[in-house]
Amino acid sequence: MSEAVQGASGKSLQRKFKGTVVFHISDTNETYSLDLKNAQGNFSVQKGDGELPKPDLHITINSSNMSKLIEGKLKPQQAFMKGILKIKGNMGLAMKLNSVLVATKKKLPKAKL
Repeated sequence: MSEAVQGASGKSLQRKFKGTVVFHISDTNETYSLDLKNAQGNFSVQKGDGELPKPDLHITINSSNMSKLIEGKLKPQQAFMKGILKIKGNMGLAMKLNSVLVATKKKLPKAKL
């Protein structure tokens, strides 16, 4: 996800998704923060909740389902409806989460078969 928020792709992504998100991975108890709201253009993804005083969106999901989301095998709306993905915060921003995941998927290395 970190590569997707750097440079020109980060600015493009920020136009679609302007906000801060904290991802809590429930089974490993890890937390990651995504900041696409920074006015200076220093968009970031970091382990831990960073220095986000009050994120716009807080997402809780387990690690295997997070991998499926990033790989495109699971859609955020489906995960939410099934209770796999828990969301607190700005639901309008949550509806745009797919744009972040698509940008992330484009930056992942292609699997060799």
